[in-house]
Amino acid sequence: MKKFFVLLLGIICVLNLQAQTKTNKVKITYGPEYSIKDASITITKMISANPEQFLFLGNQLVSFSYSTNIIVANAGSDLRFRNTLPLAFKGLGDIEKLNFLDLYEVNDNIYVFGYVTEKSEKTVSLYMLTLDKEELIASEPRKLGAINYDYTKLRNVNKFQLNLSQDSSKILIFYPAPYKSGMPQKFGAMVFDEDMNRIWANEYELPYSDENFAINDFFVMNNGQLVLKCTKYEGKKSIISRNIKDNYSFVLLATDDQGQSLKEIDVNIQNNFISEVIASSLPNNDIVLVGLTYSKYISNKASGYFYTIIDHNTFEVKKIKQYNFSPEFIAEGLGKLQAKNIINSAANGDEVTIDNLKFKDIVVNVDGSVIAFAEQISTKDEELYNYDDIIVFKFNPEGETKFLVKVPKRQKNIKGYEYLTSYIYTIYKDNIYILYNENIKNLVTPAPLPPKFIDISSTNRNLCVAFCSIDPNGNKSNEMLFASKEIDDYIALPINSKVMAPNKIALILVRAKTLSYPKYKISIVNIK
Repeated sequence: MKKFFVLLLGIICVLNLQAQTKTNKVKITYGPEYSIKDASITITKMISANPEQFLFLGNQLVSFSYSTNIIVANAGSDLRFRNTLPLAFKGLGDIEKLNFLDLYEVNDNIYVFGYVTEKSEKTVSLYMLTLDKEELIASEPRKLGAINYDYTKLRNVNKFQLNLSQDSSKILIFYPAPYKSGMPQKFGAMVFDEDMNRIWANEYELPYSDENFAINDFFVMNNGQLVLKCTKYEGKKSIISRNIKDNYSFVLLATDDQGQSLKEIDVNIQNNFISEVIASSLPNNDIVLVGLTYSKYISNKASGYFYTIIDHNTFEVKKIKQYNFSPEFIAEGLGKLQAKNIINSAANGDEVTIDNLKFKDIVVNVDGSVIAFAEQISTKDEELYNYDDIIVFKFNPEGETKFLVKVPKRQKNIKGYEYLTSYIYTIYKDNIYILYNENIKNLVTPAPLPPKFIDISSTNRNLCVAFCSIDPNGNKSNEMLFASKEIDDYIALPINSKVMAPNKIALILVRAKTLSYPKYKISIVNIK
């Protein structure tokens, strides 16, 4: 009998140890199921979410072709889907083919951007249309600009790219301008306000040859300034050794708020190379940068990070703070052996790093404090994609680190299904909430180290949505929002869902199993 009670007690302890904690911090509402009786159509992204209407974007494969048509769908306040229609353009005139580029919801308007290749004139033209939310039809197109490729072939022309300011008041359209080999490298940019009135447009010649200079990323500030993250190589790219740190350097370029005076900004990170940055506007329009550093060379490795403020008028660096990741933080969430190796390496004086960390977003609060979100993203042969740990940086208005929080995860998926991975977040009452697809076995206490991988599909019985809470002091809790098997094997598409309000997230859910049409639902997550 004694042995029986000991065994029973052991079983109870194991069950308690392995129990997943389901969050009580939210209320979830699910809409009815919607099935599209056409296997060629998929809905992949929520583009607008308000209490009265939800809009979605998708694709339709064209029969006997590799091309796709753009699909739009809508749902009402009852979360019931109404229509799924091809995106139609009216009043195109002599424009034969408008290729979809991107869209943004700004100031309750949905702007659709498309481009047309006019081979006879050797131009690629950009158009903007406004989507009618009720009829799901785009307005007559308005031409915004064109790329002339007299100097080269069409296959060498990079398409227009878009960027939205943090406060959604400015839309940047960026394009590399074609040029002949040996000529100065060129690019163009246009900035529009929230009503699509053009604020400025300009083309620039860079004082670097194309063999040794690359524009890696670009940002538009709340006041209309353009900021460029670039890399300058001292030799030709084909002969660069990534172990010779003098071969390349980080370059930051910026314009004024009218697109003039493109200048290089000297961001001096002592004894370190900058490998990754994200930029935004402070309340006074000064530029804030958060970046990653490594002592040896520009790399996908990061041993530290920095915070800097740049005067938006003079482009002078007003403040800079440098930090190193602690070995304990780097080791957090890793397996015992890997964590031990990191701690021992640091104790021996070696530099320890976090790999493949990419900034995803930055938030500037009204008090000037800053929150930056980064994620470990890597790929193998550009076919298998890994989306691993999330790291949240919070800085007080003086640029001092308030907290660093790591959210360990191990997501993987194949090319074309990246929208099933990553995360969505919201900030409510100074708490940060992060939702992402997770392996249910990672939400036990204690959690396995390292986390178990999750293949995201409707057939995976271990799939769930995790609900991570970070309080104003950086204390983290990780709970389960819902398990996929609880809701008929539906999968959340977090990265392509929408934040409706600080305390409300609209999730798009999909169920796709072999030999059946895809089914969709809307779920509303209300944070209490």
